[in-house]
Amino acid sequence: MSMITDLPVSMSSTTLAASPNITSQLFGSGLIGLREGLEAAIVVSILVAFLVKSDRRDALRWVWLGVGAAIALTLTVFLVIQFGENTITGLAAEAIAGVASLIAVVIVTTMVLWMRRAAAGMSGELRNDMAQALETGPLAVALLAFFAVGREGVEPPCSWSGTPRRRRTGRWSDSSSAC
Repeated sequence: MSMITDLPVSMSSTTLAASPNITSQLFGSGLIGLREGLEAAIVVSILVAFLVKSDRRDALRWVWLGVGAAIALTLTVFLVIQFGENTITGLAAEAIAGVASLIAVVIVTTMVLWMRRAAAGMSGELRNDMAQALETGPLAVALLAFFAVGREGVEPPCSWSGTPRRRRTGRWSDSSSAC
């Protein structure tokens, strides 16, 4: 007798047993969110501390405007991903996942290259960027905060979209990352 035919377990139940449970998914997703939130908080702290120490409290509102816009962007990306994953099927879903994966590669690659260059002097670089933004005007201050925080905020929804989920069929599927 063949060993494969002797097994009483079907393939779908084997896949279910080997799949991650909801607790490990929530824990992993929570850690990603916590890490990115802490990184964003560090960036905002550096910007705010620079403004306070240089007695430019008037520019704080522009930093908070940029932070608020980055949070809105993060929520929008999350909702678009969720809407897309739950409503688009077939070839369109495959095409969107493919394009989104390419975008993710570009974002991650540029972030790795940027971090490699800027990790040692990130605080100093942010301070220099803020000094230049203050000379340029309030919109530059808001955009600096927006991009510094938005970069951290968009990553968690993209990471979360690539986690396996139990579909209505009862099977686990590994959805492609949407960012």
